Amino acid sequence: MRAYYLYLLFAILSVRTWAQPVSYNFQRVGVTQGLSSNLTTAICQDKYGYMWIGNSLGVDRYNGYEVKAFEKIRGDSGAIYSGGTSTFLCDTEGRLWMGMINGMVEYDYE
Repeated sequence: MRAYYLYLLFAILSVRTWAQPVSYNFQRVGVTQGLSSNLTTAICQDKYGYMWIGNSLGVDRYNGYEVKAFEKIRGDSGAIYSGGTSTFLCDTEGRLWMGMINGMVEYDYE
């Protein structure tokens, strides 16, 4: 019986030494990397892998390397609303919807 407990102890200790250490890799994405604002209100990943980040000034899209800001263009009816983004939704058909302070928009990938 004593040999059984000794064997169990060595088995537990040896499993712990074989395990790989856990490593984490965080990337900072903020105003210095191109975000419009540090105040993030919503985030979503679309069907293409883009991260959409809603903030108090509008919407930013992050592809893992760089940030593209979407801003209201005066006189352009197809541009995004001005103001903050409160929520995102990627529906079952792959469309991206954004809930804005002034209304709701759908992003046209074409």
